[in-house]
Amino acid sequence: MKKLLQLGVVLIAIVVLSFGCKDKGTEASSSSTSQSPFSCKIDGADWSANSPTTPVIATIVGSTLNITATRLVNMTNVEQIILSISGFNGTGTYTLKSVNTLSYAQYTKGSTQTSYFTDNTNTGTVTITTYNTTARTIAGTFSFKAKLEGGTAIVNVTNGSFNATF
Repeated sequence: MKKLLQLGVVLIAIVVLSFGCKDKGTEASSSSTSQSPFSCKIDGADWSANSPTTPVIATIVGSTLNITATRLVNMTNVEQIILSISGFNGTGTYTLKSVNTLSYAQYTKGSTQTSYFTDNTNTGTVTITTYNTTARTIAGTFSFKAKLEGGTAIVNVTNGSFNATF
């Protein structure tokens, strides 16, 4: 029953976003990493948010920047990357460590929502190259290594880039 409810919520979200977010005369592009507003390589394999179905979300609350990108693989498999930066103050390079520092990265995948987190050993960086408060846009690059929550497996996220509005 729970899985059926989750599937229903995902389907409704896809329908609403598909019809509500298209500009007139614009066709949705393929989900190639070069065209995505959020892309990277995970253990060498291309990964990208499949916008406009699942838009990249950037929020700034106080001095904390959160960037969330989601990829809908199929109806029961959703992947997500979260970049969280505490002490955000504009362009520059920020270190991603553990959740305890409030500056971290998280990669979640699969129907069981397996999560990997940066920590004090498996770290990363985010470089903010564009931060425009008038246009409300933010862009940059990132990379990180993250450890399986409660396990030993490591994922290596490289060649990351994003371009979002907040």
